[in-house]
Amino acid sequence: MPQATTNRVLNPSAETTGNYSALAGTTVGRTSTSAKYGLYSYSVLSNADNEGVTFTLDTLTTGATVTMMVKGTLPTAWDWSLDDTNYHAPQAIIDIDSNWTLYGYSFNTGEAVGSSTLYVRQNGAGTGIF
Repeated sequence: MPQATTNRVLNPSAETTGNYSALAGTTVGRTSTSAKYGLYSYSVLSNADNEGVTFTLDTLTTGATVTMMVKGTLPTAWDWSLDDTNYHAPQAIIDIDSNWTLYGYSFNTGEAVGSSTLYVRQNGAGTGIF
């Protein structure tokens, strides 16, 4: 049974500009050609270790489960962090359809409380276009 949740990302589907930024040499932008829900989504092109994107969050007050629908080619390895501290590999939760997959990771309370930025970055060599 679905549970009610609160979205803590300030601009979750790139409906407006801002509240996200590129890491290192990454190219990040809004696109209207690959949106699963809504009019827009983010387009991320990473080419090297530690490239990726950050998303601005409300300041977290408890543990948090982060989920992200992804389409495209992920880098060989990628990981997520709150406030650029401990990095964790997200897990594929479910294939939404032949193009989109839902990924997620649950951050414990100790990592999450006080965090205000989600880091999504490439881990190692390679290229990601997602």
